[in-house]
Amino acid sequence: MNDQEMYSSIYDIVQKNAVDAGSELETSKDCFLCITASEPSRVDVLKLSEEKDNMTFLRKAYICMLKRIVDPAALESWKLSADLSPEEFQLRCVNGLKLSEEFFLTHVKLENNIYATNNPVTGAPAAAPGSSVTMPEKLMRMYRKMPDFMKKAARRVMGVR
Repeated sequence: MNDQEMYSSIYDIVQKNAVDAGSELETSKDCFLCITASEPSRVDVLKLSEEKDNMTFLRKAYICMLKRIVDPAALESWKLSADLSPEEFQLRCVNGLKLSEEFFLTHVKLENNIYATNNPVTGAPAAAPGSSVTMPEKLMRMYRKMPDFMKKAARRVMGVR
């Protein structure tokens, strides 16, 4: 029995126990196996993009990139884009999550990112200057504590108006 088969069996046992107790797991078996197959601090975007169902991709991306399940409000918001082509949806999803402060704080590295902001094929938007993606968290904490006039000067130096 390989690791994935073992994790699959564990999921089945836990899901059965949850159903017997009148509940169910908050994530699908597919998403659970996706997180068990990846390294904790790395996400292979190319492999993740093999998923063609937009909502399943979203759930997998949240688990792998943010290390949590999709919250109900975010799920409802993403459902508005569910009818996009898988490529467009995945582009928006990966770049949206990648630009979030929450992703920055997870210290997850994206590998084989076919949706990279420096990828001229996708035309993905670049990270905003002065965002948490372009500035280390230590600098962001310092910036947040600055008085308004200093924040304005810092934004001007960073090229943000």
